[in-house]
Amino acid sequence: MTNAVNPKRLFFLIFLFVIISILLPSHVTQAKTIKEREDELHQEKVLMAQKVAKREQQDRAKKAAEKQVAEEKRLAAKIAEQKAIQQAVVKATKQAEKAAEQKRDVDAEKSTVQKNNVIEPEMIAIKGGCFLMGSPDTEKERGDNEKQHQVCVEDFKIGKYEVTQAQWQAVMGKNPSKFKGDDLPVESVSYNDVQDFINKLNGQTGQRYRLPTEAEWEYAARAGTRTAFYTGDCINTNQANYYGNYDYNNCGAKIGVYKKTMVAVASYPANPWGLYNMAGNVLEWTCSVYDKDYGDSEKQCSSNNNANIRHVIRGGSWINIPNDLRSAFRNHNTPNYSIGILGFRLSKM
Repeated sequence: MTNAVNPKRLFFLIFLFVIISILLPSHVTQAKTIKEREDELHQEKVLMAQKVAKREQQDRAKKAAEKQVAEEKRLAAKIAEQKAIQQAVVKATKQAEKAAEQKRDVDAEKSTVQKNNVIEPEMIAIKGGCFLMGSPDTEKERGDNEKQHQVCVEDFKIGKYEVTQAQWQAVMGKNPSKFKGDDLPVESVSYNDVQDFINKLNGQTGQRYRLPTEAEWEYAARAGTRTAFYTGDCINTNQANYYGNYDYNNCGAKIGVYKKTMVAVASYPANPWGLYNMAGNVLEWTCSVYDKDYGDSEKQCSSNNNANIRHVIRGGSWINIPNDLRSAFRNHNTPNYSIGILGFRLSKM
């Protein structure tokens, strides 16, 4: 008996083989597609995580930068505030120092203040400014050494009166004057004598007195005027102490009484700035070296005491004619020169 193949079974096997042949590749392909998608999803997650991390890093960097900027602004504001406080403190300190200095000046310059038996001079504060120094060509009897030119001076102080014999006596212990009297101006003093007096006075008072420069003297004498005298184009013996037997420019200067001597420092009316005897009574030393053409020496105090150096003398005296009392009139002599009509007044900054 032979083994025969059952047709039905053979058909079933063939059918099963066909089905497997069809389904197996599709299943493999589908499995492969899922794996690739999983890989893609994973890669997307990685990229997304990287993007998030990068964005977070950028945000942190931005916040750090903003924080740093804010801190810098805060520090800058604090520094500015501290600087403003320091400036305010410096300003307040300077104002306090200035006020204290002004108070010291006022206290030091009260009329007839006495320190260590020294009678200090009463000073007038003069506001600085510019003026025409010298005389115009039209001024009568002017000298050839009075070239008119503009000069500027800083603020300074100058004696209300000429230095008296009482003040000189208190400092120097002696009185060289020929015409004696405590309230009379000291005279017969040379430029060198005056420097000795100033050095001793400064040592006793702690001040910095000096002679006025020639420019300061004329600026104070004019007191804002441009005329020949601070009294106008003329002067008379009721306004100043001079040789009243001589007229000036036929304007009536030869009137009144010629006193033939010096007078007390408070005699006669003061000029418009409150200074007495800026014309007449006694001649006055300045600290400037004489230069016929000025040459800026009129603005300076000289420390040169060479016996041949001539210093400027201003103001006229009780024996001078009216012409010599003009605000622009200039005289001069050597440092050791002295005479009974020559005195001085003090100045300081």
